[in-house]
Amino acid sequence: QPLSDPNDVDGDTVSILTGILSAAAYASIHIFIWNLPFASSQEQTLWRTSSLLLFTMVAITPLAVSNFDSSSQGRQLQRVTLIILIFAIVCVSCLARGLIAVLSIYAFWSQPEGIYRELDWSQFLPFFG
Repeated sequence: QPLSDPNDVDGDTVSILTGILSAAAYASIHIFIWNLPFASSQEQTLWRTSSLLLFTMVAITPLAVSNFDSSSQGRQLQRVTLIILIFAIVCVSCLARGLIAVLSIYAFWSQPEGIYRELDWSQFLPFFG
């Protein structure tokens, strides 16, 4: 049902929308890195797959949540199916986020030896030097 008054939004709706927008922003940031160079083609494929999974889960979540009927009159099979779907969404999202975290940490370890040497930042900021 459309909202006639913006003040009629309940706390659950705001929480759900905030979660969805946050997850979409997180997934979008990782999709933007789609064509950056990776150490190997396997890492790039894993990154792309994880990013797409995250974004897909963001798209599926509102459908699952909007169809969830928590009332006692709701059909038991529908409720169980939706709970399993939500559980699967959470598991896939956690797996994809974990994989992205591991790939990010691995990217630091796979850098050339001298990349982490101390820089003289004053040469880049002449008004401090």
